[in-house]
Amino acid sequence: MDAGGEIKRWTAKRKAAEAARKHGFTAAEVEGWIDACLRGIEDRLRADPRELEAAHEAEKRELLARIGELSMEASLLKKAQGIVSKESGDGSR
Repeated sequence: MDAGGEIKRWTAKRKAAEAARKHGFTAAEVEGWIDACLRGIEDRLRADPRELEAAHEAEKRELLARIGELSMEASLLKKAQGIVSKESGDGSR
C-alpha cells in the first residue's frame, strides 16, 4: 500500500526495474534479457524435436572429435616432454 492507502500492483516492468536497480543494471538491459529469453522459449516450443535432436547429435560428434584431438595432443606433449627430459639428463617428468 502507498501513503494514500492504495494498493500498488507489481507489474513485470516494475519488477524488472527494481531488480535492475538492486543489481546495478538498467531497466532496459533487464527487459532486453527477458525479451531474449522469451524469444528463445518461443523458438524452442515451435522447433521440430527431430531437428533439435539431429542438431544436438551433430554438436555431440563435433565435441567428441575435439576431445579426441586434445587427448592426442596432450599425449604427444607428454611423450615430447619425456624425450626432452631424457636428452637433458634430468630424467624427471
